[in-house]
Amino acid sequence: MSKGQNGSSPYLSKDAIFALDDLEYEEVHIPSWDTTIRVRELTAMERNNMGVNFAKDGVPPDFYPRIACKVIVDENGKRKFTDGDAERLGQKSWKAVELIVNTTLRLSGMTEEAAENAGKESVSQPGDSPSA
Repeated sequence: MSKGQNGSSPYLSKDAIFALDDLEYEEVHIPSWDTTIRVRELTAMERNNMGVNFAKDGVPPDFYPRIACKVIVDENGKRKFTDGDAERLGQKSWKAVELIVNTTLRLSGMTEEAAENAGKESVSQPGDSPSA
């Protein structure tokens, strides 16, 4: 393992990792709302909880509004909606909510294309041999 400058580790500390804002954001124009909003990808825990809940209960009928409430954020990355707003957001345009959630799923690597590309950008580890 190589050392960083001043003999320090080249790897980030736990605190440095926790301090990172590593979520991807994207501005999405919502035609039916005549506005642009900012959405983010899912966190690891949000994604994990989704899978656990689906395995236990199946996909909930309010899945799209619930996800949209989690990922619509302001310019500082803070949520604009609470989980309790899902029912009201579910009364809005399907096309609008679907666009928001599909953007989030793409940002989160949860599309068929992302699944097909998984591992293509992996980093080699020392001792890995190239395949022929």
